[in-house]
Amino acid sequence: MHEPNGSGTIELSNGAVYGEPLKHLTLIGTLASNVVNISSANLAIGAGTVTATGNYNLDDKTIKGEARGAAIDLGRIAWLHQRNFDVAGQLTASVSGSGNIDKPLFDAQATLSDLALGGQKVGNLSSWPTPSKARSTIKSPRDCKAPILAVQGHTTLSGDYPTHAQASFSQFNIGAILELAHLESIKGESSLAGTITVDGPLSDTSKLRGEAILQQLAVTVAGVHLESPGGAHVTLANSRIHLDPLHVTGESTDLRAQGQLNLRARANSILPPTAPSTSSLPRRSTPISPPAAPPPSKSRPTAPSIIQPCRPHRF
Repeated sequence: MHEPNGSGTIELSNGAVYGEPLKHLTLIGTLASNVVNISSANLAIGAGTVTATGNYNLDDKTIKGEARGAAIDLGRIAWLHQRNFDVAGQLTASVSGSGNIDKPLFDAQATLSDLALGGQKVGNLSSWPTPSKARSTIKSPRDCKAPILAVQGHTTLSGDYPTHAQASFSQFNIGAILELAHLESIKGESSLAGTITVDGPLSDTSKLRGEAILQQLAVTVAGVHLESPGGAHVTLANSRIHLDPLHVTGESTDLRAQGQLNLRARANSILPPTAPSTSSLPRRSTPISPPAAPPPSKSRPTAPSIIQPCRPHRF
């Protein structure tokens, strides 16, 4: 057929989209001069409504369109409920795009209002991705003095998808994470601050490089206060996550740790921690003697013992 023309309407009710219950879906479109035009698309789910318009040129494979969702209730998204995520808030987002389907250009805005994790208020999240970069900022509740999280970076939507991103956070409370993981038996709180950076191609994670810095590590877990005055430093390179020497102290606690995790190896190794001085080790009231070896049998020679190495702990 040469340059077919046509128009039509598609309606769907009481269905599901990727496991999300669907109330109603309506698509109204036309086909003319090898251009598919969607004049109206309306998707209604339990959490809210998404509308969109756009067109696609079959000859040069270019697209142009925009979509918008207003007041999407995160607490009513089935996908989050199925995974036991205790999240609340409202999402408002808009996206517009154009260009070749292989290298599209897009602009987007997204706002999360009254975001809460595990019942704990986080604040309002605003994000502005653009064709060259993306920025996101979470503004904390009014009684907080500083933002909880600020993210910025960019990804090139071609080739290996080279990416650079940086996140800075402050007043991060681990209590929300414990509640989100439904660990009701463990109570904790903290006010952590630090930065996380990631560089490299998203299509090849083995070439990703990254760094995480906690300026000062101080947490309270199950009523026990733990701290590391020097903070913590973790790096990612060559598919290996490396933890620099870490010293954590607290009530009846004096822990030193250092290690690395190979993301591509089946068995990961832990580097031995730096040995603390004997003055920092707890003293025992009574010495512990090694158990006496059993006498060898007189009827037959004793076979030599084979010592099996312990499996390395996973970091």
